This record gives sequence, structure tokens and C-alpha cells, in this order.
Amino acid sequence: MKGQANQLGRRIVALVLMVVGVATLSAGAYDHKLVAEKLSAQQITMPGTPAIKAATASGMLTVEDARALTRFAGQPMTHGLQAKAYAEHYIAAQLRFSAENLDVPDEYASYNRLAILVSQYTEALREELRALPENAKRTETQIAAQVSREIASSNSEFENARRAAALQRLRLDTFFTGNMLQGLLLNVYGWWLLGSIALAVGFFSLLGGAALFAFTLIRRPDRAAAPEPTARAPLLL
Repeated sequence: MKGQANQLGRRIVALVLMVVGVATLSAGAYDHKLVAEKLSAQQITMPGTPAIKAATASGMLTVEDARALTRFAGQPMTHGLQAKAYAEHYIAAQLRFSAENLDVPDEYASYNRLAILVSQYTEALREELRALPENAKRTETQIAAQVSREIASSNSEFENARRAAALQRLRLDTFFTGNMLQGLLLNVYGWWLLGSIALAVGFFSLLGGAALFAFTLIRRPDRAAAPEPTARAPLLL
């Protein structure tokens, strides 16, 4: 009886593992399908080999960036590994290269830190305008309005105004948009990775459950050993 109970227990565990495996496989497959559909709808194509080579030659892409992108060159983006490569090795490279072209130090090459540089150039422009003889009698409000006009002007004669405007465009147009797209693609990669883990767990659960169930069919349940007959003493006549 004990052997039969153990055998039944093993079969129950095997069935549970197989059910969990099938459910997890289904969840992982659905996750990958959903990610593929969402990415396909965006119609993003990974940069092709000529574009990668040109970007590497220009200094925008590092050798590591080029290597990460080349494996997906020219492919439509449909899965998480492509999204991760595009975010970390293409968008990030463009942001870095744009900052370098404006001589932005590495420690300031981010959306938040660029605001510090913009403030520094804006303040330098304010001091420059305040020092002009024609502005001697102007109020702080009037100086602030002049600062805004000079930064908004496309042909300001003040270098500080041109620098503040260029850095503000870099911050609001390039880094804001780039960081948003990076975040979305890395979020997609996270969901795709969860689906991949679910597929792996489901596969091994299903395989383990099937193997255990097959084992219970092959192996016979243990039976209690029958008691050996007691030896009797010879009868003395």
C-alpha cells in the first residue's frame, strides 16, 4: 500500500509540473507574440551595414556599438534583443556624439545635467548684458527679458546666448526625445526577457513532469515483503 501511495504522489506531482509547464509556455509565447506585434507596428528598421560602417568611420559608433548592431543589420525590429541593441548602441551613440559635437563634457551629457550648463551660460549672458553702458539704468526684469530675446534669436551677437540656445536645443530636442525612446525600447526588452524566462521555465517544467510521469509508468510500486515462515523445531518422538 505504501508503494502504491508513493507512486500516486509522483504521478500527481508530474501532472502538476506538466500543467504548469504548458501554462508557462503559453504565457511566454503570448508575451513574445505581443512584443513582436507592438514593435512591428512601429516599423523600425535596424541600421544596415553601410550605415553602420559610415557611422563608425565618422566616430559616432564605437567598435562595440558596431559589433552589437551588425548582428541585426537591416532587420525589421521584432524582438527584445534588437530593441536593446538599438537603445544602448544606436540611440545612446547618437546622444553621445551630439554632445561631443557641442563640446559638452561627459559628466554633463545627460538631460538633467545639460540644464546646469544652460543655466551657467544664461547667467553669464545676464552679467554680460548688465555690464553694457546702455543697460546701466535697466531693471532686472528688463535685463531678463533681453536675455530671453538674445537666446531666442537665431543671429545673436553674444556667444553666451548662442551657446545657451544650442545646449537648450540639445537638451529638449535631442536628449529628451532620445531618452524617451530609449526608455520605451528597454521596457519592451524587459517584457521580452520575461517571456523568454517563462518559455525556459515552461519547457523544463513540462520536460521534467513528462519524465517523472514516464518513470512512474515504468517502475512498479514497491510491495511489502512477505514474512518468512518461522522454522519449526523437529518433533521428538
